[in-house]
Amino acid sequence: MLLQPCTGSHPSKVAYLITSSRNDVTNIRFRILERRTSALLALSQSCSAARDRRSLWTAIITGLSAFIYDLPLVALYSASERKAHLEDSLGFQSDDAVPQQLELDDLECKFACHVRGLLGSADPLVLKSSDETLPSFLSHVPKGRGFGDPINTAVIIPIHVASRSTTIGFLVVGM
Repeated sequence: MLLQPCTGSHPSKVAYLITSSRNDVTNIRFRILERRTSALLALSQSCSAARDRRSLWTAIITGLSAFIYDLPLVALYSASERKAHLEDSLGFQSDDAVPQQLELDDLECKFACHVRGLLGSADPLVLKSSDETLPSFLSHVPKGRGFGDPINTAVIIPIHVASRSTTIGFLVVGM
């Protein structure tokens, strides 16, 4: 028997996973990798049928909606040069819990500044509660998704049209 320490959102709280061998830990890691690969495949399949931006937004949310444990919070924004508009979300307590629109020129809104910095970029941006970059609207326990832990990390992923470098939206995933 092997005791594998597991920590959640509070490092002072440690639980132990009882396994019969190191193979169990390897199997758990394999299952996580398998779920993540499955999520990417589902997203790819749902997006391949999209013919316009509206159907793309629907396809992205549809592709991610089944992954309630791996992707507890999701916010999808369409983007222009000065604004980002919420298209859909998953896991928020209410529609009011997530900003409906971001003025990207607003220098006082840190989240808008992060999003503006990704315009034209292909690189995702990681926000963490530990370095105080995670916005307060993302740092809560998701409704009906996840494992009941508050979000402590989020990733903002720019969405581009394949043929251009223009950023048409942002996917915000809280984990």
